[in-house]
Amino acid sequence: MAVLPGAEAVLAAASADPAAPGVIAGDDAGELVAALTELLASHRVWDRFPPAVS
Repeated sequence: MAVLPGAEAVLAAASADPAAPGVIAGDDAGELVAALTELLASHRVWDRFPPAVS
């Protein structure tokens, strides 16, 4: 998820942590698209959940 300045309300409404893996913010839309494209190429689901304890 990439957000430009002023989108903090959208993150809050979605209960999205701006520091969560896969969430990026910045001022330059072109840089955000480049960074988001790199993130989309990786599978980060395991970064989003704590390890299970058996």
